[in-house]
Amino acid sequence: RDLHSFPTRRSSDLVNLYGDGGGTLTAGSDIMLFVRSGGTLNTYDLCFDSFGSGIEVAGGVFNMNGGSVINAGVSNAVSVKSGTFNMNGGVIRNNNYGVYLYSGANFNISGSAEIRDNSSCGVLVAQGGNFGVSGSPRIKDNDNSNVRLLSGCKINVTGILRGADIGINTEDNPYSSSVVFTSHANTG
Repeated sequence: RDLHSFPTRRSSDLVNLYGDGGGTLTAGSDIMLFVRSGGTLNTYDLCFDSFGSGIEVAGGVFNMNGGSVINAGVSNAVSVKSGTFNMNGGVIRNNNYGVYLYSGANFNISGSAEIRDNSSCGVLVAQGGNFGVSGSPRIKDNDNSNVRLLSGCKINVTGILRGADIGINTEDNPYSSSVVFTSHANTG
């Protein structure tokens, strides 16, 4: 069943969307979903197939539990401008950027989540963005960069990593200065 429109909600709402393995949310060229300050969006096994734009987190919390975000074209699948995006499993693929993490925003990837086959970058972490990893996520096979850490950024290891596969590029040249790209490393 396709869901073609999503009603406007107050920013303090908690919204749960269930795909049960077969639900697809589609949209045109506008941004598909906003998660505003104070709001929480929980998705479970839902496919976001947006064709034009993706999901914007602007102060709220987006918890993606399985499912996928695909085909956002020249847009970011998920733009985290402020607030938090927690990706607990699922796949982000076939977009321009998979996740674009702005300064002051948070992105946590865990479980068996995958970010792959995006044309510009899997995850871009801007200065002041907080990026945490745990479990066995895979961020690979993106065209220009898998994880792009802008100057001074790092990945926070927030739990045990087992079988994780994450390609990293840094803005700072690791050959001319020492580059720290992880903190709290715990490989169990």
